[in-house]
Amino acid sequence: AFTPPLVRAHPARRAAGARPRRFRYCGQYVGRKGFDLLLAAHAEYRRRVADPWPLACCGKGELAGAIRGAEGITDLGFLQPAQVREAMAVSCAVVLPSIYDPWPLVVVVSAAAGLPVGASGACGSTVELIRDGFSGFTFATGDRDALVEALERVHHCPSLPDIGRRARAFAEPYGTVQWADRWITALS
Repeated sequence: AFTPPLVRAHPARRAAGARPRRFRYCGQYVGRKGFDLLLAAHAEYRRRVADPWPLACCGKGELAGAIRGAEGITDLGFLQPAQVREAMAVSCAVVLPSIYDPWPLVVVVSAAAGLPVGASGACGSTVELIRDGFSGFTFATGDRDALVEALERVHHCPSLPDIGRRARAFAEPYGTVQWADRWITALS
């Protein structure tokens, strides 16, 4: 069976061993994705903890200039799917603070890769995939302080590998084979 490159990040993450202490953002650098909110929240998070994790961003957009000079943030730019897989393999958690996002695929892909996801309530896929503190982390949409607190929760969480395993289990029904089976059944 064909496995999309992004889903193959899970074996790469397992092979990498210990999870690097790094946040990851994958998406457009635009306001509706909450990108500016994430940059502000990450700066505040860095002030609050003694050993802050860096944030690596994959994407492009009108707010890319805001990353320049931001302490602890790296702009990897737009990445092809195989490169995103490699980037996820060296991450600890994915953060998506969208203001409006009906079904962000990055939540499903990240969960399938075994990564805990922190996402705003505006991310439609969180309803199916994230149970706060069990298979990921949620926070109030557009609330910088809630996002800062979520970053701190992830930072201090001793059970991130377990949360990642549960996230992966929640993502299983969205795999390509499962979707193909649903369509075959529906069209039969």
